[in-house]
Amino acid sequence: MKISLKNLLLLSAAAAWSLLENSTAAANPAAPEGRALFEQHCLACHGNGGDSHAPQKELLSYMSTGSIYHALTAGAMRTMAADLSDEEKRKVVEYLSGRKFSGYEDIVPQLSCKADARWFNYSKHPTASGWGITNHSNDRFIPRKIAGITPDNIARLKLKWAIAFPNTNTARSQPAIAGGAMFIGDENGDVYAFDAKTGCMRWQYKAEGEIRTAVTISDWRGDTQGSHEPAIYFGDGSANVYALNAVTGKLIWKLQVDSQPLSRITGSPTLLQKPSENRLYVPVSSLAPGLSVRPDYSCCTFRGFVAAIDADSGQVIWKSYAIPTTPSEQYKNSNGVPQFGPSGAGVWNTPTLDERRGRLYVGTGENSSSPTENGGAVVAMDLKDGKIAWVYQNYPQEAYNTSCHQSGVNCPREFKGRFGLDVSSSPMLLRNAAGREIIVAAQKTGDVFGLDPDANGKILWRRRITRGDFNISSIFGMAAEGESVFANVVDLGKNAQKGHYWGIEELGIYAMNGFTGEPLWLARVLDHCETKHGCRGYSAALTSVEGIVFAGAKDGVLRAFDSANGKVLWRFNTADKFKALNGDIAKGGDMDGPGVVVADGMVYVNSGYASGNAPLQGGNALLAFAIDE
Repeated sequence: MKISLKNLLLLSAAAAWSLLENSTAAANPAAPEGRALFEQHCLACHGNGGDSHAPQKELLSYMSTGSIYHALTAGAMRTMAADLSDEEKRKVVEYLSGRKFSGYEDIVPQLSCKADARWFNYSKHPTASGWGITNHSNDRFIPRKIAGITPDNIARLKLKWAIAFPNTNTARSQPAIAGGAMFIGDENGDVYAFDAKTGCMRWQYKAEGEIRTAVTISDWRGDTQGSHEPAIYFGDGSANVYALNAVTGKLIWKLQVDSQPLSRITGSPTLLQKPSENRLYVPVSSLAPGLSVRPDYSCCTFRGFVAAIDADSGQVIWKSYAIPTTPSEQYKNSNGVPQFGPSGAGVWNTPTLDERRGRLYVGTGENSSSPTENGGAVVAMDLKDGKIAWVYQNYPQEAYNTSCHQSGVNCPREFKGRFGLDVSSSPMLLRNAAGREIIVAAQKTGDVFGLDPDANGKILWRRRITRGDFNISSIFGMAAEGESVFANVVDLGKNAQKGHYWGIEELGIYAMNGFTGEPLWLARVLDHCETKHGCRGYSAALTSVEGIVFAGAKDGVLRAFDSANGKVLWRFNTADKFKALNGDIAKGGDMDGPGVVVADGMVYVNSGYASGNAPLQGGNALLAFAIDE
């Protein structure tokens, strides 16, 4: 069943859910039983008029089968589901997810490494950690001495091994590389330590929710084990932050930074290590604006924020809301339901740290209700106490929530027809050879722009590379090399009536001077995509090494471009099936979310993305490449 994005935007939430139910019933005859069980045991809280803190069934449908099953058996819903048999729980899982569920599975035993308590190699300090990969500037640039991949040898890059994440349909956690291991999470909330070269598994940990963040790892002194073993840090889909022992996988601490049920951590924690104190800076966002389609919903009270946390103890040092004003009732909608604001400005991306100025920078999502405040902005906060130092907005006085394209009942009056106002990728802090620094950010509207960090975010240049809305710029992240900045454009929907994608001529990779905005080159999809209209551009975060820009496409093709001229140096189709080390078949699909990680001559990438309403190819593949000797 094919449904265009345009039509989906016009459907009500109830109609969309009805389509899902019908398609599920056709594919799975047991679905009606699951529906009956859900209505009997769950609907009181998860249906319209139920518990306001419980996600509605429409939102539950976005969870993976493994995540729902885990919630029913060992997670937050285990008490409520205690009277259900395992078979009944599986039927509920299939009803909500819309797909068959064979049972929750861990990575199978044959993938495990040989037992070795001293496996961690302390001579291999972190070479990839967090979203920025090698630094706090979030430029996603990897020096050649770390990467081990060059324009001269990339043609010999071959697939070395694949791993299939069990019972998942979306792969979007970015790994960390240290101690001879690769640390990564999955959609089901599993976190793994794999051998970075062979792919065998050292340990596995079960978190409460999906791991969408990059994994961050602490560094250590010397080349042997010291008094403290390194820790890894990550967030999950239930707004929990975790610290695990990197060697054993044992929990050190866990903290829920926000109690609202739809709050989540999508941007990665940024770790600042100092002799006196180690701090994590954690961004928080929410799915709550999605409930605005309900006429009985009091939209909206969530505000995005950054939390500073003691990395050793897990204690909160400060919280700073992107919107300082506490939401209050503004008016009642046409159904007489109170509406609140200001709200929104979720922080979906990873904080960029500027130690020299004592600040951090984040991009915010759009405001979701009236009045507007700091939505779709770059926000600078003080590293010590979180106080907002300055805010820059390209489009003030605009807002959007899901209701605007569906029921309209809770749509804010500041809606001006655009739904892509987020500064969704992390701002980059760039420094050139002369020592000049600039903040470069991108907005879904198609704007790429430079700000002066020494003049309270004064705009220095702005360039529009796409029209925005259905064509989106740099959703997850740009990359840089020297003074060059690389941005990507993706198309979110298909115009079936015309038979081609909106603005396909705009899709591709854009290179520009990060200090002036001057265009350098453009690698258009039309010039290098083999299937022409089958390629919907680039959404996954870009990654650069010296001379190379890696870009994962919506058609599942991973390409490496020459960073000097945009010519394709290497390509690999990940939208395929691969024999996995864990005895399963790894299936690739759309490339979205995190970009590739390159370290020690290896390239690691996830493939498969089925989150959202646009036509997407799901998958569960973790792929590792190496230079063919």
